[in-house]
Amino acid sequence: MGRRGGRIALSLGATLAAVLVAEVALRAMDVRPDRYPQTARFETEDKRVGLDLYPDDPDGAFPLDLRDAEARAPWLRRFPALAERWERTPHGVPFRYSEELCRGEVPPRTDRRRVLVIGDSFSEGQGVVEADTFAARLRERLDADVINCGRRGYDFPTLRSWFDDRLSLEPDVTLYAMVLNDPQRGEAFQARQRYIDDWIVDRRRMVGEGDGRPHHSSLLAHPLEGLDRAL
Repeated sequence: MGRRGGRIALSLGATLAAVLVAEVALRAMDVRPDRYPQTARFETEDKRVGLDLYPDDPDGAFPLDLRDAEARAPWLRRFPALAERWERTPHGVPFRYSEELCRGEVPPRTDRRRVLVIGDSFSEGQGVVEADTFAARLRERLDADVINCGRRGYDFPTLRSWFDDRLSLEPDVTLYAMVLNDPQRGEAFQARQRYIDDWIVDRRRMVGEGDGRPHHSSLLAHPLEGLDRAL
């Protein structure tokens, strides 16, 4: 191996030993990174009713507080799995969808102009009460029926077929609210995107107490926590 190889092996061994000692010390002192409960989403099988849940409500924007037993009871009957979740994420926004899976109700056809809004979660208003979506604000300002058919997670080519199907509502105007990740992605781009998605999922599992597997390394968790905050 030679003297140089021996020195390299010795350095690696010393580094690994130091890391092991640091890991054992952190665990012995019970030093852990901050852990944040992740948001949650419940939806009925027919997708007509949904519920977004959050761990806190600093701005008082979420109308449902599941810490209230009376408010919690009907949602537990609808979503039994909520019993294992609501304490970590007690603040919620209920969603209701029309038969066409548009948010709210679709008014009957009249002489009023009809505006169809399509897009992704920004259009649907993920985490936002229905009255505060931009479609609802447009409805307040226009002499027209504004129908919010935004759907979270929809990008092209799904958005195109979704738009074609919603034309059955006979809109006079269709408003597409574009977001930069909406365009159809090529194979090379999508391959890179999967790495990002995997990293996000792993971070959620590490920092979400009770929402996934616990972190495996106390020593590694702290630099990752700092990186997560910086991003």
